[in-house]
Amino acid sequence: MNEHWSRKRQILACLHHERFVSGEVIAQSLSLTRAAINQHIDALKDYGIEIYSVKGRGYKLANPVSLVNESFLVNGIDGRCFYFDETTSTNAFMLGHAAELKSGDICVAEYQSAGRGRRGRQWLSPYGHHIYTSMFWRLNTDISHASGLSLVVGCSIVKSLSEFGVEGLGLKWPNDIYLDHKKLAGILVEISNTSNQQAELVIGIGINMSMSVEQGELIDQPWSDLSSLINMPDKTELLIKLHKTLKADLQLF
Repeated sequence: MNEHWSRKRQILACLHHERFVSGEVIAQSLSLTRAAINQHIDALKDYGIEIYSVKGRGYKLANPVSLVNESFLVNGIDGRCFYFDETTSTNAFMLGHAAELKSGDICVAEYQSAGRGRRGRQWLSPYGHHIYTSMFWRLNTDISHASGLSLVVGCSIVKSLSEFGVEGLGLKWPNDIYLDHKKLAGILVEISNTSNQQAELVIGIGINMSMSVEQGELIDQPWSDLSSLINMPDKTELLIKLHKTLKADLQLF
């Protein structure tokens, strides 16, 4: 982890979504100046983290921010895992490194500067709020056999969430997962390379974990997230379960 994100993570760890923390307390605990704290807070806001700033009281997160436990994730999956604080998009990273990848390798990011949905639509990707992940998969058949792949991926997502007790899930062809009739997750399957006997694919998945009001106002359709659940799934555990389920389902595809 570079210094840029190491310091921001330290500041983020000092913040809470239930109470204010003074800038002076944060500055003293990290041996930084108040000016430096203000600069880092402003930078975190630029990454989509909503932080209330009140003079005389300090700072407070508008919503919980949950980061992936990298070591737990890497040890919990069968395959290589590329984990980033930020990237343009997890799909773009995997497409750019396809020649080096094996089926089941994944990329996970906390923030995407150019997250994409179907038809080039922007996928809002604020830091630490949701799941942004992509899996590489090589089909030993031509691309025509991949027409139903997004449905398989959608079923894998539903099965994974159901194992955490999430109810009210549904699929909307070809690439959306709904919770209580509102969009919870999306799928973007892109082709890396094809031949007569083989097709290389990158499967991108985005799942709303904790959507803020401000972020939600930028979305042009009804949406849902997992933050309202009594037992909200842990982000890292959900990623591990999703990887295991999706890999097993794709092997049968």
